[in-house]
Amino acid sequence: MRRIVALAATLGVLVALVAMPADAAPNDALAPQACDVNYWPCVPPPPPDLDCADIGHFVWVIGPSDPHNFDGNDHDGLGCESYPVGPEGPPGSGSAPPTTATPVPFVPPTTTRPRCTNAGTGAPAAATAAPAGLFTSITPTRVADTRSVSALAAGESRTFTVAGGAIPTDATMVAMNVTAVDPTATGYLSVYPGGSSVPYASNLNFVAGTTIANFVMARVSNGQVRVFNSAGCTHVLLDVVGYSRSGTGNGFTPIDPARVKDTRTGAGGTAGPIGAGQTQTLSLAGVGGVPLVADAVVLNVTVVDPTATGFLTVSPAGGARPDASNVNFTAGTTIANLVVAKLDASNRIDLYNSAGAAHVLVDVFGFYTSSGDTYIPVAPTRLFDVRTTNAFGAADRRDVAITGSAVPANANAVAINITAVDPTANGYLTVFPTGQNQPGSSNLNYTAGRTIAGLAIVKLGTGGRL
Repeated sequence: MRRIVALAATLGVLVALVAMPADAAPNDALAPQACDVNYWPCVPPPPPDLDCADIGHFVWVIGPSDPHNFDGNDHDGLGCESYPVGPEGPPGSGSAPPTTATPVPFVPPTTTRPRCTNAGTGAPAAATAAPAGLFTSITPTRVADTRSVSALAAGESRTFTVAGGAIPTDATMVAMNVTAVDPTATGYLSVYPGGSSVPYASNLNFVAGTTIANFVMARVSNGQVRVFNSAGCTHVLLDVVGYSRSGTGNGFTPIDPARVKDTRTGAGGTAGPIGAGQTQTLSLAGVGGVPLVADAVVLNVTVVDPTATGFLTVSPAGGARPDASNVNFTAGTTIANLVVAKLDASNRIDLYNSAGAAHVLVDVFGFYTSSGDTYIPVAPTRLFDVRTTNAFGAADRRDVAITGSAVPANANAVAINITAVDPTANGYLTVFPTGQNQPGSSNLNYTAGRTIAGLAIVKLGTGGRL
């Protein structure tokens, strides 16, 4: 094995939680009173209109509206972000209400949200340590679908068992596609190991009424992960494509990004969009730096200008199509998602389109073989937040230090969640190693006014920077 690779860190681009000053004190002037159903912890409803100085603490917007406008224009479900988090902690953290004169936290009544039943479990088993692991790819397997039970309510954390069947009980990480289905409000999901507190980081951002997916490499504890929903009601799907465990599996080798398929030009196959119900096969044998001995590849798959709402599924070529999806799209919207795809014996994958006609781009970022690097899962850590400085401009490039407190200096690559918040135009973000030319590929596609996140597994550049 070579040096340790990818640590699951979170890189907030245009978003992320700002630092919360430890010396700021909450405003204790408010007396206990009624709580507005849209906020956690307790905030009195208007009138009067309140600002952050009046409440003196960080706030989560968990309902369908924001009458005090704490969230501002970024619509990320977070307000008063320069203020400290109160003793209640985040929604679903299980913290006891404070015993001081601070208002008692409000628990949203499920009677007002008929789609939701807060089925969050109590205190899960304590989290276990996560050693370095090797990766085993599997055919996409759906391990959770709340549509058969009940949607996650606002502020709910629910435990899901992912071990069992193809996933061993000693897995330390699962690679999976997480989908929010038909959410009733704008918000986010956070995925974290059982026994841990809800992290101050998000994995998937969604808007009301739109089904969306994001790839997550989630640390596992006792065979379980927990999913926190910040706002409204949403169903959740979990589709696992692989796992890490100590001692067995394949290692990861990061490579310079390369575009291996573009249906707009015919690169990597036939020119023209993939039609509804059609499958195209892509060969990666010796393509884009992928060796013939590769077991799986890390791809960014982009759906461009689809004519209908649907999904794209990536799976080993020639096999039965799994009951899973990788990219969920709406008509006319370009969207991308990271995919870890298991290859067939001839180094091929199938790309299936469920509806309409859609162009598809495929960019490769690395591969798994018996001689690659190990993966170490860590708790999500926010490394970069331009809201404390200034937003990216058009064609703006910035150099970001990755190695340091959360990521060791000898890391070869990093798994990062990138979030674009409230962009003013349609566009894309590209993340690549410092010291190298910008590649002809993208990691995250966004539309004006919409917050969206995407996972990237990226080779580190000069000085451990991107």
